[in-house]
Order: sequence, then structure tokens, then C-alpha cells
Amino acid sequence: MKVYNNSANENIKQFITDTTPNSKQLIEFINNGIIKIDSKCYISDSLNILDDTPIKAEYKNVLSMLTNLYEIDIDNCVMTHKQWINQIAMALTHKDYYNELINDYKEYREFREE
Repeated sequence: MKVYNNSANENIKQFITDTTPNSKQLIEFINNGIIKIDSKCYISDSLNILDDTPIKAEYKNVLSMLTNLYEIDIDNCVMTHKQWINQIAMALTHKDYYNELINDYKEYREFREE
């Protein structure tokens, strides 16, 4: 995983330098701030929330789980904006959401590795 911790514009410039992306990849990185190319994730972190504190390490872990579980990493996510908003609302209001996410992720990884 490569995380860029500068301004959004500087992160885009560095991403272009590091990857020489095609236009689709560049647009995805600009719009979403995250993309996977050749099994490596690139993340624009202009707010610098992905440093090495324990809470931010956990954030990286959850980000990685969601990226895999919803197949963003293989460009196969079919969730609508409404479905994403629903997931965010559930995460904020259901006390067991995190544990359920971990269980769903483990099941998904087992399925994907088959």
C-alpha cells in the first residue's frame, strides 16, 4: 500500500510519477482517492489520517477490509450511493457492526481464496 500524505494536488502529481496511470486510473484516483493497480493500493491522504497511531492503524485495517470485502480492489464494487450511505449509518449506530464486518471479511477471504 502506498499512501500519499501531501495536499490533494501534490498526491495526484506523485501518483502520476509513481505509476504512469492510464486516464481511467487517474480519474478514479482523483475522484475516489484510492485505487489498486497491479495488486498495490494507492491512497491519497491529504488529511494525514493514516499515520502510525494505534487508532489510525486500525483505520488502515478497516479500510483494507472494506476495500477487499466490497471488491473495490478488483474494480467490481456494485454498491450504489444509497447502499454506501446505509452501510455508514449502520456502522455508526450498530454496536456489533465492527465484529460483523470482521466475520464477513474472514468468510469472504476464505471464499476468495478457494
